[in-house]
Amino acid sequence: MSDKRTLKARPLVYTVDEVRRLLGLGKNQAYNAIRSGEIPSIRLGRLILVPRARFHQLVNGDAIPMPAESEPLAAEQPDIVPAGEMRRGGGAG
Repeated sequence: MSDKRTLKARPLVYTVDEVRRLLGLGKNQAYNAIRSGEIPSIRLGRLILVPRARFHQLVNGDAIPMPAESEPLAAEQPDIVPAGEMRRGGGAG
């Protein structure tokens, strides 16, 4: 049972909002930093997550290993849209 509590206490990933609050950034600043690759991220569909270990490496000034070839860089991910926001323009109602 202690494993379940450990996982709840220490998530493997942060949401963009959690990272934004931890760094004291505005919403746009956080998404721009993810888009540019300054903040490491992974994307699952429209969901953007920040790996906890890589985030803490960044904050602590440790070297961040480059992602595997199968993992696209945040800068290569076009159209990052915050969850719950609709794209403007030609979308279905």
